[in-house]
Amino acid sequence: MSAGRPIGRGDFLRVIPMAAVALGALPGCASTPYLSMRPTPGGGRVPRSAIPPEGVFVRVPDTRPVFLRLDPAGRPVALSSRCTHRGCQVEPEGSRLVCPCHGSVYDLEGRVLEGPAERPLAAVSARIDGDDVVLEFQGVER
Repeated sequence: MSAGRPIGRGDFLRVIPMAAVALGALPGCASTPYLSMRPTPGGGRVPRSAIPPEGVFVRVPDTRPVFLRLDPAGRPVALSSRCTHRGCQVEPEGSRLVCPCHGSVYDLEGRVLEGPAERPLAAVSARIDGDDVVLEFQGVER
């Protein structure tokens, strides 16, 4: 295939399987909720009421998202989404965070349940301030 010429039947038939594979991966990505935060110096704010019970990824400028949830007592738990094995982004899977690259599994506190990762996910400073959760990113690996 080259730019400027119509796609031929053979090219079209070669592209369809690749497109099907790519589209098949989307439902897993689309099911993971994301929130945008209101930036503050050194961090950001997220409305506490916007955090679903299963947790949510918070979009963070210039770094990977942070996984944020409230524990049963209502305290915020924020974790880097960067797997400590090779740096891929973990994805929530029920009550676990799973690395799709090499299969490391973490609990929702960031502790390693299954390797190859040996270190827990990095904690991100999070606190309640009124109706918001405040995240602070000093020292968080980007």
